[in-house]
Amino acid sequence: MVKNHLEIYLDGKRFFYNHTGLGNYSRWLVQSYHQEFPEDQLVLLKPGKKKSEYSLWLENTDIKTLSYPSMAGLARSLVSAEWIPDKTIYHGLSAEIPLNIKQKSRNALITVHDVIFKVRPRDYRWHDRMMYDLKLKFALDRIPQVVVISQKTKQDLIEYYKVPEEKISVIYQNCDAIFYQCENPSDVNSISLFENLPSVFWICVGSFNPRKNQGSILAAYLNLPEDLRIPVLMIGGGSDKSAFREKVEQSGLGKWFIFPDKISNAQLAVLYKKSIGLIYPSLYEGFGIPAVEALACGVPVIAHEGTAVEEAAGEGGLFVNTLIADQLADAMMRIQESDSLRKALITKGLEHIKTFDVKKNMILQKNVYEKIG
Repeated sequence: MVKNHLEIYLDGKRFFYNHTGLGNYSRWLVQSYHQEFPEDQLVLLKPGKKKSEYSLWLENTDIKTLSYPSMAGLARSLVSAEWIPDKTIYHGLSAEIPLNIKQKSRNALITVHDVIFKVRPRDYRWHDRMMYDLKLKFALDRIPQVVVISQKTKQDLIEYYKVPEEKISVIYQNCDAIFYQCENPSDVNSISLFENLPSVFWICVGSFNPRKNQGSILAAYLNLPEDLRIPVLMIGGGSDKSAFREKVEQSGLGKWFIFPDKISNAQLAVLYKKSIGLIYPSLYEGFGIPAVEALACGVPVIAHEGTAVEEAAGEGGLFVNTLIADQLADAMMRIQESDSLRKALITKGLEHIKTFDVKKNMILQKNVYEKIG
């Protein structure tokens, strides 16, 4: 049987220039797909000739990079389609396609990570919401297939944009492979802040903003007796980090909250492994990669109920209304005080993450490409 070799052009802006969510997804997808289907030609469209640290990821592969003139935000919208040959596949990795893609849109698809700007509009400036909405509507009206990273996002597309269910494919994202290999304590020892790392601690990973809801952890600690408080490592950046640190100090709980500097994935993996578990109180997520990272490292998850994190953590997590301090505090105490519960969650979590097997999900991605190719 002759294999169907495909030529796939991908929006590479996030791949090269984004260090967090969308960039991590782009790099994971490109690497994973190339690993499983090296016979298919991948071409990353890159705005401008600015160097990127992630260009090194492409060495020793036959993945191509095609640079086009950069015009700030207009580059992807107005220029990039001119570099896409007819009858090739175009994959917009962050929910948009070029405005001038025209007839080529029948061979195009997008990945939609979330529509948080519709679900939680107050988290966004008005003009940002309008721009995201217009770009997404433009793409959805013109392309035959959409990839989403969770069932939750699929349901949101159906609810907010009336996208036919048969047009949407759920293809889960896995975390970086390093989180399945988190065993080397020396990676932690290289962080000066952790020379006196607590023997038992929680970990919280995420940017500091209202949606991520780190304030619920502070509220829960205020409800915990001092002898039941365990330090929590607050890992992440964001515009609200300084304000949160001030609240922690004002509450008198400063000794229970540790704020690391920027750390590598290798160091983060070991911190997960050494922690009692992940507290992930985000009020809304398109998926929730930190939960998958935690399960891969063999620790349980506490998260907010009713979000896509329930898909990410599965039976490896406890889900509560984190806005109710007593509920979050109770979940923490249950895991802290019950070794059998913690072990059961870990066992179920390790089974659950088989759902995110790279080979299985890249076959699904290949099927979508072939459907429109």
